Amino acid sequence: MFYKLICCRAMAFANKMWYTLTAFKEGSDTKSPGWWAPIVYPDDMAIAFASFSKLQDDKQTVHFEIRLAVASKQYPFSAFTWVLVSAYPEKRDGEDLESIVACFTDITEQKWAAEIERKRTQDALEAKRQQENFIDVTSHEIRNPLSVALQCSEEISSIAKSWLRNLPQQSTKVTLPISELEDILNAAEVVEQCTLHQRRMVDGILTLSKMEGGMLPFNLSPSQATVVVENTLKLFSREFLHSGIQITLQQDSSLERASAEFEWLELDPGR
Repeated sequence: MFYKLICCRAMAFANKMWYTLTAFKEGSDTKSPGWWAPIVYPDDMAIAFASFSKLQDDKQTVHFEIRLAVASKQYPFSAFTWVLVSAYPEKRDGEDLESIVACFTDITEQKWAAEIERKRTQDALEAKRQQENFIDVTSHEIRNPLSVALQCSEEISSIAKSWLRNLPQQSTKVTLPISELEDILNAAEVVEQCTLHQRRMVDGILTLSKMEGGMLPFNLSPSQATVVVENTLKLFSREFLHSGIQITLQQDSSLERASAEFEWLELDPGR
């Protein structure tokens, strides 16, 4: 699709395909300055004027891509048509500009293909980023209970070894103080809670492929916020003790006021 423009006058010739592509009416005025501006998509007007100025004033061949303010014949849902414009000046006596010859090529299909490929690449990168974030969060959630369970098992082992070392020869029975027995029981309970937490995490990972949106399932149940926090702190009680950290749970007044009206909440205590 091409047209020929006589410099400082009007369009000398344009083939049928050019009129079809641009939706420019045959016989319309082409003598006034900027007569071609209405066929250009408003957002690309600056590119068109800059290229035309370079072509007319500097007498240089130009190649540029712009959008026409007409719906594409191939993609009617699009508000514009992409074209590649190749134009060159014809000079008189090698100096004065006599006319301008331009060729329009419809590249809407290539542009849409490139946009689809760009979106696919962007979606793939986003999926990879979400997968990496999921692995990071999951690994962190699995590692914390492991650390707590290891410390509890070390405590149980330490108590048992201590009593075995001090056990008289030929003795077959051990009498433990209630305090140490309670420590062993608490440590065992923490190990059990950590194991259950990890099991829930693994179950969530195994069912992840069956879920939409890449989200872990939530098992909602009536729970009290204070109890959930207390159970969570209990998971790390041995780690706090081992590190010499003293933790106290203080309920804010706003929670106390809310508890008067909403004592039970629907949430997943395991998350």
